[in-house]
Amino acid sequence: MSVNDKVLDEITGHSVDLQRLETTVKKRVLKQLKTLESDLVDAIKKSTVWDAKMSQTQKKRLKVLLDQTRETIKTAYVQVAKDSLDELSQVASLAEAQAVASLNTAISAELASTTMSRGMLKAIASETLFEGAPSKEWWARRGEAFRLKFSDTVRTGMMKGETTDQIISNLVGKKVNRYKDGALFANYRSADALVRTSIQSIANEARLQTYAENDDIVKGVEWVATLDNRTSHTCQSLDGLTWDNNRKPIGHNILWPGVTAHWNCRSTQVPIIKSWEELGAKRKMKEIPESTRASMDGQVSKKKGYEEWLKGKPKAFQEDVLGKGKRKLWKDGKLGFSDLVDQSGNPLTLGQLQSKLGMVDDVVFDVPYVNLEKSYDTARKEIQKTNQGWDKDLKRVMGEEITPSKNNLVSMRITGETVDVLSEQATKALSKDSVKIHMAFNQKNLKQAIRQKEVMNSLQTGKGSYKTAGMERIGLEQDVFGIDDIDDVTNFPKYGFVASKDKFDFDRIDDFKYGENIIVFKDSVRKRTTVTFGDSYNGNATSVGQSSPPSPINKINEESFYRNFRHTTDTTYQASVNTFKEADDFMASAHYKDLLRVTKGEYVEAQIYGKLTLEEVEYILVKTPASKKAIEAELRKAGIDIEVRLR
Repeated sequence: MSVNDKVLDEITGHSVDLQRLETTVKKRVLKQLKTLESDLVDAIKKSTVWDAKMSQTQKKRLKVLLDQTRETIKTAYVQVAKDSLDELSQVASLAEAQAVASLNTAISAELASTTMSRGMLKAIASETLFEGAPSKEWWARRGEAFRLKFSDTVRTGMMKGETTDQIISNLVGKKVNRYKDGALFANYRSADALVRTSIQSIANEARLQTYAENDDIVKGVEWVATLDNRTSHTCQSLDGLTWDNNRKPIGHNILWPGVTAHWNCRSTQVPIIKSWEELGAKRKMKEIPESTRASMDGQVSKKKGYEEWLKGKPKAFQEDVLGKGKRKLWKDGKLGFSDLVDQSGNPLTLGQLQSKLGMVDDVVFDVPYVNLEKSYDTARKEIQKTNQGWDKDLKRVMGEEITPSKNNLVSMRITGETVDVLSEQATKALSKDSVKIHMAFNQKNLKQAIRQKEVMNSLQTGKGSYKTAGMERIGLEQDVFGIDDIDDVTNFPKYGFVASKDKFDFDRIDDFKYGENIIVFKDSVRKRTTVTFGDSYNGNATSVGQSSPPSPINKINEESFYRNFRHTTDTTYQASVNTFKEADDFMASAHYKDLLRVTKGEYVEAQIYGKLTLEEVEYILVKTPASKKAIEAELRKAGIDIEVRLR
């Protein structure tokens, strides 16, 4: 296999991963648009347009409805575009890493490297054109098309004298047709196409710029349509053609078609590595082993079809790409080509993709259905309702221009400076190897978890340790943690705590009466864990403003500390800060040191999201030899191999 064959092999695998990411992004966008649809249906139901007796009154009310929904639609699509831009910036970073990894793997030497700054990656995400416009502009056009379809359908229904229910049915479709007959359905299809095309375009552009940056070993690119299950005539004609690093044709006169050739295009471009002779600087390329040099012929790759490519991969790779069930169908000859290429049932998140590329250090928090910014925003709005003096301080620190009261200027500065230091020191403290995520259980609940081979939250079990459990707390938990997807109850947190295994305060844990047995989790759960400095969910709380905002355990946000400066009812920090003139004075005080109790290895609340199996348990701590014997027996019965230690 030549070097360029190896590059194609690597890039094909990375392209499949991006298709799996595409599935995750499509689900997120569809959820946002379905929420918009629900908001529009509610607006129609609440409208008094259909109650009007006079034609003129009805027209006026219809205008109000359409003006209102215009803003609703615009706001929704602006948010979709913003979220997409954030994701596309990360896609650009991923694609750069994929290109570098492919080059280095092919030549068996670390010659290529990632060089693009965050600003350059963001520019690729925001400025790359496909079909004549960047992603943001395409989302704005899609939003306008959505608005026009909505408005036209409502007006047409009114002209025909249809009822509210009939108009809503015209918009969203009928259940018997799986809602595909609704006027808005085409907008979901176009959103799918935009997600696919934008991800492919940004990935291709980032790779192309990476190849150009490494022009000492890359002499050009080849157009490859391997993954197109319905290859268009355009891509058929482009397949195998080459261009130099300035995108000028090599050996033909076809102009560069752009990073993608059409909507839903899955074609990509792979680098053509120079031959050993073309490098012309053999002494500078000593890193390239002799075995690789012979395969550096400078020729384009010998392309394979997707299925042929996949057949040459080991079983584990095939199962990762297809999923076990789908692979079995394929091996049994029961899977067609279009199903083989389709990755809709095998999604990957950005975090998972980054981990596959060894970019794990960049992944702070990888829970797509937990929106911490939404959590913080909800808390701010709740705080603003109370309009207390310290809330004004909070607004000022968070960047809002207000007129501060005459006595709180020093307090504001101290608060702002202090939370910056707190967040930095807490992040450092929680990153120590000795810091682990724990969960306390009584004997009965621990045995139940072992039998189920899973740790469940109160929504799953219907039971809880505090005054409320299950559905009684779902609304407030959703606000506190910014949970977008409430249909899957495993998305809600399982509560534990963070502490240092070297400085564990068992008496403090026993005082909470959660249980004397303690599960210690592996570090793999950190990327889906948040922490709070104070109660996140308190059974006495009536609003999110009385709860502590969560932060990813790997990166503490200053938002998590503001609560400690906010309420005089449950802390003394407000009065404390007022007695100091400088932040340094406050940070030398006992009150500040108590805020940094995490560095002492004491209890800090933690929340773990998603399905939590016992495979993610490192070991279990129990209080007595009798408990150790009983838990070990339960583990053996369940066929689980976990070490049990005495506290």
